[in-house]
Amino acid sequence: DEKLIKSLGNSTTCARDLHNANEVKLVFATLAESIALRLRETKLKAQALQISVRDNNLDYWHKQITFTTATDHSEQLLFLAMQLFNETYLWNKPVRSLGLRCINLINLTQTGEQLSLFAETQQTNDKQARIVAISDQIRAKFGYNSLTKASTLLDQQLTHYQEDDIHYRQHNSFHSR
Repeated sequence: DEKLIKSLGNSTTCARDLHNANEVKLVFATLAESIALRLRETKLKAQALQISVRDNNLDYWHKQITFTTATDHSEQLLFLAMQLFNETYLWNKPVRSLGLRCINLINLTQTGEQLSLFAETQQTNDKQARIVAISDQIRAKFGYNSLTKASTLLDQQLTHYQEDDIHYRQHNSFHSR
């Protein structure tokens, strides 16, 4: 009985209140990186993204966006998460908790991958895919924290997670076929 993963996500209650979009971006970047890795490990791509935000008064909301092309790249997830956040959050109160969840997942082993009609775009996608694959190989061999983006060093209180947190603090939804 095969299980179908319906969504992959992570959320975190921040060590302190977030007061600007740069701090939010640091947290979303860390969440997007861990989710993108799990998407690739499970041979999935997301067709939509949901963000969740809780302010320091514990008021909660979420928004979602659908992609034109499915993705498993953290940079695309981060860009869209920040786009959604910046379009909707009014900064009446500081942010306390953030979450990202990839939804409308497609299984690459069953459906194949959609290619771009534009050669230049496809070449860029191929280069990015090779870089990501090499990064994944390094992390598989030496551990998740063996490769980090420089931005995660800006505020380690907001961006540092234990190695086990990346894989086990997940919000996965399963549905039996």
